[in-house]
Amino acid sequence: MEYRKLSRKEKIKAVEDVNNGMRISEVARILGIPKTTISNWLAKEEFNPDKEYVRIRAERKGSKKHAQKDPFPEGVEMARNKDPQELERENRDLRRKNAYLEDKVAYLEALYEIIKESPDTISKKNDAGQSQRLSEKDTPT
Repeated sequence: MEYRKLSRKEKIKAVEDVNNGMRISEVARILGIPKTTISNWLAKEEFNPDKEYVRIRAERKGSKKHAQKDPFPEGVEMARNKDPQELERENRDLRRKNAYLEDKVAYLEALYEIIKESPDTISKKNDAGQSQRLSEKDTPT
């Protein structure tokens, strides 16, 4: 999108259009500007005559900054109930597993490079247990 500098009058007109029922996306498309720009104008008193809307937006914005005092994000209830030492142990274990898997991926990528074959062309086993069951049938009991 190309940068456009709109006059104060054009900004007020855009906000009025939204307040009169036009969708923000429509106004943004007509003016050739991002939708977030119009949303920002809606939250400013200098452009939006709807002072109640501006006040509510300002309260919401202010409450978001100070509301995140809880160390656990919303929706992570199980972590809230765990012992901090247990969480540290679990975090350490997960970091070790992650490092192991990263090393394994690097090893496999190096191996594929050595054999000059793409991982996509190598066939994969569907079921590891299937080959074991077949070998059991072949042997006399």
